Amino acid sequence: MANNPNNDAFVQMQKARMDFFNLWRHNNPICQNYDRRARQPVLDALQFPRAGQWPGHVRRTTFPQLYRIVKSSHKGPEEHRRRAQRHATALDGVLKFADLRVGRILGWGGLGIACEVEGTKAHGEPLKVVCKVALHDSEKEAMSIEKGWHILLAGARHIVQRVVLEERHPVPAGSRHRDDRQTQSQPVGDRAEGQNPASLARSQSVGSNGDLLYRRQVMNDVRSFNRRMLRTQLDEREDLLFIEFMRRGDLYNAIGKVSMSGVDFPNQVLWPILDCLFKGVVAMAFPNVWHAEDQDPEHENVPQRTEVLDDSLWEPNQVDGTLVHFDLDPQNILVGDYDDDEHSVLPVVKIADLGLCHDVDILMRTNALDMWGTRKIGKFHIYTPEQFTPEWDYITGAPIAEPDGDKGTAGNYHWWTNMYQVAQVMWQLITLHSIECPPVAEAYTINLPDGTTETRWSYGMLMLDPTYDTIGIDRDLRELIMLCMSHVPSHRPTMKFIDTALKEKLRRLGEQPAEHRELVQQFCEQLWTEAPPPAQQPATLAGVAAAQAAAAPLSFQQGATQANFQAQQYSASDPVEERRRAG
Repeated sequence: MANNPNNDAFVQMQKARMDFFNLWRHNNPICQNYDRRARQPVLDALQFPRAGQWPGHVRRTTFPQLYRIVKSSHKGPEEHRRRAQRHATALDGVLKFADLRVGRILGWGGLGIACEVEGTKAHGEPLKVVCKVALHDSEKEAMSIEKGWHILLAGARHIVQRVVLEERHPVPAGSRHRDDRQTQSQPVGDRAEGQNPASLARSQSVGSNGDLLYRRQVMNDVRSFNRRMLRTQLDEREDLLFIEFMRRGDLYNAIGKVSMSGVDFPNQVLWPILDCLFKGVVAMAFPNVWHAEDQDPEHENVPQRTEVLDDSLWEPNQVDGTLVHFDLDPQNILVGDYDDDEHSVLPVVKIADLGLCHDVDILMRTNALDMWGTRKIGKFHIYTPEQFTPEWDYITGAPIAEPDGDKGTAGNYHWWTNMYQVAQVMWQLITLHSIECPPVAEAYTINLPDGTTETRWSYGMLMLDPTYDTIGIDRDLRELIMLCMSHVPSHRPTMKFIDTALKEKLRRLGEQPAEHRELVQQFCEQLWTEAPPPAQQPATLAGVAAAQAAAAPLSFQQGATQANFQAQQYSASDPVEERRRAG
C-alpha cells in the first residue's frame, strides 16, 4: 500500500483510533471493549482531521484510575487453564524424544503458553529453559518474528536471551568436519572418550564382552544422534521459542511482595534496577552489535556482554532504525541470577517478551498505514504519548511527513519511547501502585541556558511529591523518572545524560560502608529467594528498609541535574491514594 493511502477503509481506521483514544483519555469504560461497528454512527459524525494544530495541554480532562499492586498470579484467564494443560501434555510427548520434559506451566492465555522445560546438555550438565508455545497457526508468524528479534539482540546481557538447544558452530574455512559424511546442516556431536568402539570390537571375538560394548556404544551413538537431530528440529520450529529461565520471577510480583510487607524499595535497589533497564534500552537502540561478526546467533548460544555506551556507539537520531518494545511493564521484566561482577548485590534484571517489538526505521516512519497501526500496540494501561497524544487527530498521513513532524510527539518512536515505559516501571517501583491510566500531564518549568524559562509537561509529576522526600527516595532518581516521562520526546533526557547520571550514582553506591551493602543483600535475598538461607540474625524486609532509610541519602554533585524545577507540590500521607480519592 502507498505511504499515504487515501481510501475509505484507511480513513475509517483513523477515525476509529481517534474515537478510541478520546474515550481512553476520558477514562470512558467503553474503550475497554471497543466495538468499532457499534461506534459507527459516532465515527460517521467525526470531523477528521481536525482543523489547525493541536493546542497542547490546556486543561485536566480526568483523574486516572490507580490501584495498589499486590502479589498475585497473572497466568491468564482460568478458562484457558485446562486447554493450556492439554497443550503442555502434548508438548511433553514431543519433547521426551529429545530427552526433555515439561515442568511447571508458567503462564497461559488465549494465544499461547509458557512452561519450564528440563533436561541435560551434551556433557550431562543440567538444562533448564522456558518454552513459549504458539497455540494457533495465526500466531506462528508472530512467534517467528519474536525469535528474529532475539537473534538480533543475541549477546545483550540485559535482554532475556534465546536458547539454542542444539548448537551448530560454523566450521572455519579450510577445515574438515569430524565426520566427512556430516554437513553444516547437521549437528556435529562430541567425540566419545576412550578406545574407538569399532577397533575394540575388531580386537575381540564375536560374542565376547567387546562385542557387547560395541553394540552398546552403537546404540548410544544412535540415541545421541537422534537426540541432536530432534533438538535441532525443535530449534527450527516456528511455533516454539526457547528462552533462558529467570528463576526469580518478574518485577510485578516483587512490587506486590514489597507492597504487602509495608516497606519501600531502598535507593540502593532502585538505582541498580534502573541501570539494568537502561542497558536493555541501549541494547534495543543498537541491535545486532552485541555479538561478534563471526558468531551465528541463529544456531549457537553466544556469550553475553554488558551493553556499554562507549565511543563505538553514538546517540541515535530520528531517522535511524531501532527496536521499540511497546510492551515494557513489570510483568515483562524478569529477575535472574547473581554474578561476581555488576550483579553481586542485586540479581540481574532483564527485559523480556519481544513479541510486540517493531523495527522503527525510515521506511516504517514514512508508511502512514504502519504508523497508524502502531497506536494500539501494547497493553491498554501503558500506552506512550507517542501513541495516545491528540496530535494524531490533526494528521492525515505519516506524522514525519507533517511540517516539523520529527519535532512533535505523534509517532515519534525511538529509544526514548522504551525509556518512557522504563520510567513507568520505576514509577510503580516507587509508588507501589499501578501506573496512572489514563496518565495526566502536569506542568514543570525548566531554566534554559539563555536565562529564560520554558513550561513543559510530564506524566510523572507525582514523583516530586514531598512525601517521597520524607521516606528517603532519592530526589535525583525521581526527577530523572519525571523527565523521562515528559510528553515531548525531545524534552526527555539524552542517552548520554542518563548514562552519566547512572554511572555517578552507582559509583557512589559502591563507596558506601560494607554494612549498607550487607543490608541491601539481605533485602534482595528475602525479596527474591523463596527459602532464604538461615542467618544468625535474620532480617525482615521492614527491618532492612528501616535501616536503609536511616542511612545518609545520596545526591548528585551540584550542577549534575539537568534542570531546576518549579512544580506543583502535594501534601498527603500517601500521595497516590490522595490522588485517587481526588478523582
